[in-house]
Amino acid sequence: MPPQPPIRERVVKSFLDYVKACLDDANQADPLGWYRGESRTTWRLRPSGARPPFTPSMAVGMANAFRMKAPTVYHGSSPADGDEAGWLSLMQHYRLPTLLLDWSTSPLIAAFFVLEDQHLAEDGLVWRLSPDVLNQHIANLPGILALDHPAMQRLRWASLTGTPVPDSVLATMPVEIDRRMVVQHSAFTAHGDATPLDERQDAAYFLLRIVIPASVKKELRLGLMHFGIDRASLFPDLENLARHLAEGHALGHLVTP
Repeated sequence: MPPQPPIRERVVKSFLDYVKACLDDANQADPLGWYRGESRTTWRLRPSGARPPFTPSMAVGMANAFRMKAPTVYHGSSPADGDEAGWLSLMQHYRLPTLLLDWSTSPLIAAFFVLEDQHLAEDGLVWRLSPDVLNQHIANLPGILALDHPAMQRLRWASLTGTPVPDSVLATMPVEIDRRMVVQHSAFTAHGDATPLDERQDAAYFLLRIVIPASVKKELRLGLMHFGIDRASLFPDLENLARHLAEGHALGHLVTP
């Protein structure tokens, strides 16, 4: 097998440079990319259910416990018993470890997740995924299937039963049963095993790394605030509204909900 090309990388120098990097790549590749922000450049594109200290078998146990307990505490309408895709979508968006990986169709929303306070002094990055290219390249699928599509069953079961699907990953759209999914412009990759997406030999076909130096993070935060991308808008509940206001005033900015 011939050597595979390395994943392309852009290092940005400002908020506007970040926006330009996203637009430039959209013009060169497919126009509708997906984005994922990481506060550290060392973190791999591995779903949380396969990221230490968790394993896929542990994710199954947590998924079963979540389905039993969620109806008593969740304020929305819980998915029906047989709605595998609905339950997986809900679990993922409340940060239960699964074999799904979060993405956003918005590069601005993805950039927000680069700004975790404990890693502000470290370089971060935003991954850009070409979901159509991924699905065509790996599974010869034209377009993107919804998570509840019958063709996605094996990958749903990887999370819900621990049955691995080696060397399989697909871009998929969630069942939008919670308003967080709507406001975050959510999308997923569904993984059949623990292999990080960026460590695949063919990753350069569908991934771009956009590095955000630590020196740019403060400007990035201000730029996102000007465009209404903040904790209160992405996590629409009273707890995160209060946290957003406290963080904003601590930074010396006038913050409005």
